[in-house]
Amino acid sequence: MNTLIVGSTRSGKSTAELKNLVEVAERGDTAIVVFDPHRDSLAFGALSQLTARGMKNRILYDRLSELHRVLGWDFL
Repeated sequence: MNTLIVGSTRSGKSTAELKNLVEVAERGDTAIVVFDPHRDSLAFGALSQLTARGMKNRILYDRLSELHRVLGWDFL
């Protein structure tokens, strides 16, 4: 599933997507990849929520603080 959420600043886009990510993760039947270049926003919120729900061992987290470098994960 691909998702595009569009809205003005502070309209609830990240909150809505965070809820969707947690629901999908709790089903446990799919992989979730979140690319979020913003510091401490959606990706960090997802990490916090899923860790609180006991799913820390299912998470690969890369902060993406340096967008010019190659990610440390090989998914293929």
